[in-house]
Amino acid sequence: MKKLITFLSVCMMAVLPSLASAEANIAVVDIYRALMSSTAAKAAVAELQNEFKPEQERLTQLEQEIKAKQEKGQRDGMLMTEDDKRRLFEEIQSKKADYKHIVQKLQKMQAQREKQFLGQNKATIDAALKELVDELKIDLLVTREATLWVSPDLDITLKLLEKLNSNQAK
Repeated sequence: MKKLITFLSVCMMAVLPSLASAEANIAVVDIYRALMSSTAAKAAVAELQNEFKPEQERLTQLEQEIKAKQEKGQRDGMLMTEDDKRRLFEEIQSKKADYKHIVQKLQKMQAQREKQFLGQNKATIDAALKELVDELKIDLLVTREATLWVSPDLDITLKLLEKLNSNQAK
């Protein structure tokens, strides 16, 4: 073990000076943010909203019904029989369960569509990144998720977004 550490230390000492003198061009990119800000993503989101419009309207309706029943319980609770209170409580719980079910369904469908969209656009992203790396002569490209902090000067996310939008317009 000690020999391995010594060997790695010697290798690092040999490599570090060459890295320091090489003036490497490093950049950071948030691929997800660039893709999801693209015109194609905005069009996909608009299409998704139209597709899920009935479910969204149902959620709004359920919210209003739950609120109305809760207000009725607060307003008329003192005058209601125990059976009426129980029935009202069960109705509210049933509507809340329906609401939760629809929200989960929408979230699952949205995640599936997002994954599908990312998969469909992988080649476009790869091509745009390759073009940027070549244009900017980048030696090391790091994802934003892999960094703790980065100078805005090194972030090429907006350049990637511009490239994606121009490539998708073609």
